[in-house]
Amino acid sequence: MGITTTMSAKDGYKAMKVYMFGVSISFNDSIVNFTDIQAVDVYIANDKPHFLLNREDYSYQMRYYIERIQANNHPTCLVVYGKTEKEAMKKYLKMQARYTKKAKKTYVVNAIPSTQFKFQTMLPDDLREEKIKNSNVKQEEKK
Repeated sequence: MGITTTMSAKDGYKAMKVYMFGVSISFNDSIVNFTDIQAVDVYIANDKPHFLLNREDYSYQMRYYIERIQANNHPTCLVVYGKTEKEAMKKYLKMQARYTKKAKKTYVVNAIPSTQFKFQTMLPDDLREEKIKNSNVKQEEKK
């Protein structure tokens, strides 16, 4: 899936492909879930730290998925990304070691393949509002 929109640096963000994985942790029952590393078209802040825009929406995508497949599980979810697959893999291995090799207590670690869960691109808020407004205008024109 490609992102097709025109933006300039003054918009405060830029489109970019990153390699992302998600982690969900349920402290009630010691379950940890890791998604596969996935190539995702995202928007990042056009500044030095390059924060992932709408990162909470990516976390919610994973949380809603986990809540559907694991009843009574209210996980804390986070997403981690790298600009390259190698960078993402390094972060993935470090995070996974935290809950397997270096864990102070025993966790049940599950893998979620990308065939079961896939992150969806989230538009920045202003682009999302513009898209909704444009679709409403088109619907009005059809009437």
